[in-house]
Amino acid sequence: MNYLTLPINALYKFDIAADSKILVFAGPYLGYGLSASQKVKLDGVEVTIDDTVKFGSGEDDIKAFDFGVNGGIGYQFTNYFIKAQYNLGLANMTNTDEASIKNTNIGVTVGYMF
Repeated sequence: MNYLTLPINALYKFDIAADSKILVFAGPYLGYGLSASQKVKLDGVEVTIDDTVKFGSGEDDIKAFDFGVNGGIGYQFTNYFIKAQYNLGLANMTNTDEASIKNTNIGVTVGYMF
């Protein structure tokens, strides 16, 4: 499942040298489902099935709106940075009470600040 997520983080920077900082951040996130597909692998043969996973409110559909918490750490040197984060979904993505599906995500970001 592919989601567009908006993290809303509080960030703290620890100075460790003149131009170096350790970053620690955490906060909630909101997400919205954009697309989904399913891959099935049987006896070494992998098949992608695009019709089986759909966003919606039907009993067999997955909810499009997601929310949860995220946190991470990073390192900043002058204007360059690298961050690692983990998102933990809190919303049950199914439309039934009989099952529970929750999203998780691990991300790495490398960037330059202008």
